[in-house]
Amino acid sequence: MKAHKGLWNRDFTLLMSGHMASNLGNSIYLIVMLIYVQQTTGSPLMVGIVQASVFLPVMLLAVRGGRTADHISKRTILVLSDSLRGAAMLLLAAGIVLFPDYGLEIAVSASVIIGIGSAYFTPAVQSLIPLLADRSHLQSANALRIGSLLGTAIAGNILGSTLFSVLGTAWVLVINGISFLVSAWSESMITQPGTPERTAETASKNKIALKSGERCYIMMYVLFTAVYPAVVTAMPFYVIGVIQASEIWLGILVAWGFLGSLAGFIALYFLKGIPDAAKLRLGCSIAAISLAVLGWTPFPEGAAALAAASGCLFAFGMSGSFVFLTVTTGLQIYTAPQRRGQVFGKLEARSAAAAPLGYIIGGAALQFGSITLTLLMLSAILMLTALPAGPWARRVCSDRI
Repeated sequence: MKAHKGLWNRDFTLLMSGHMASNLGNSIYLIVMLIYVQQTTGSPLMVGIVQASVFLPVMLLAVRGGRTADHISKRTILVLSDSLRGAAMLLLAAGIVLFPDYGLEIAVSASVIIGIGSAYFTPAVQSLIPLLADRSHLQSANALRIGSLLGTAIAGNILGSTLFSVLGTAWVLVINGISFLVSAWSESMITQPGTPERTAETASKNKIALKSGERCYIMMYVLFTAVYPAVVTAMPFYVIGVIQASEIWLGILVAWGFLGSLAGFIALYFLKGIPDAAKLRLGCSIAAISLAVLGWTPFPEGAAALAAASGCLFAFGMSGSFVFLTVTTGLQIYTAPQRRGQVFGKLEARSAAAAPLGYIIGGAALQFGSITLTLLMLSAILMLTALPAGPWARRVCSDRI
């Protein structure tokens, strides 16, 4: 098997086009359902149930999705996943119009179907990228993928809420369903290179055991995935309660975090020669210091406090890029192609479980402690994670097949 040369080759471009359309569709769907369920029921619990029904299948099925990606065409999985999600969107739109009294039940059912498609889609994308971009371009390819996730998340929220107010729920879902089908069409034209012959270890359809280095990398990725929502949970209380700013600054500070993530991708482009261990330690250390400064700010309120908070969240976003991108690229390089789908399936499943756990931990820490103690606790966890980052990275390299 020989990977395609150059980053922007035809197949990688088709993959990124489909991937961005799919992620944009997911983001639009989540914000539209958030507004629709809130207006329909007025129940925060029902809003949470509908949102959770998208992520629960990912947590339960991503490992199986990754295992499937190791044994059948990844392109086929992408096309079927997007086709399934597109059909679910169109059926949901029809159901809301024809059976308005059962709109909530139909929304939950469609959300589960969309989650199932996502559980198979993401591991297939992550294991296909190394087949379409050679190793010298792999980090840049992953930066583009993760950057597109951030960009489509921002654009999807803005576009979804705007279209909802202009067109209403059903028409937004129709447009979204069509976008998924267009994405499937784009992905159907990808020419997937062959993979090496299966070894005795990977020829079986039984699930694999993670190697020690893979477990370490996944543990670091999942830890950051849990810390992120804990920080997000703390932000409204920090903005309004600590630095006593208006609600509009909450969105501005979160945007600084997104900008930091994008800056992290750019910085990693110039740090290609630095070992993974150093990049992981740097990422964990920057995250820990930024949260410590945020928790114990010398500027209690006013413009200085907002400037300090913006800088801390920018640094925190940058540190996340260092960890997420380094782990993703490292696993793609050092994991055998025949087992790559299962490894990324386990990464996706554990990340899906870690995100709601982070919200719970953050909320509990704020409920029973204080904003300062919460941020300092998260900082201490990240600083302790920086210590074994080097040995973990070296273990991944030693596990290489």
